[in-house]
Amino acid sequence: MVRMLIQVRRRSTAAAYALLLALASFAFAEAARADIRVGSIADSRFGFGWTLDGSNMTVTRSKLLNAANFGAGGTVGEAIVITDTAATITESLLSNFDVFFIGYLQDSSATPFRTPNSRPSRPGWTAAAP
Repeated sequence: MVRMLIQVRRRSTAAAYALLLALASFAFAEAARADIRVGSIADSRFGFGWTLDGSNMTVTRSKLLNAANFGAGGTVGEAIVITDTAATITESLLSNFDVFFIGYLQDSSATPFRTPNSRPSRPGWTAAAP
């Protein structure tokens, strides 16, 4: 299994296409998998609009959920299932996903992504992939 943690540092269409490319290559590597489970930071946690349920990523989300792109009969045969979460990022939470999309977050956010509880989870989650 391949696991990815994607964090976009710049607001751009190129970042959205990088996510699509990463998901497509993941799907080809995981041919036996029924769905690609994508976790995403909920926009309600930061309110910047650059997460998969944010106002600036509606086109990206629609492309990921479009059956012509991902799903039976699509360019990639596996469907995308997106779960938006405002929960603290822990290894337990990450274990539910194949890809975790953080989006664009400002370092000065009042609700920082990098909390003492979330920091150790990312390396452990990535290293746990076979």
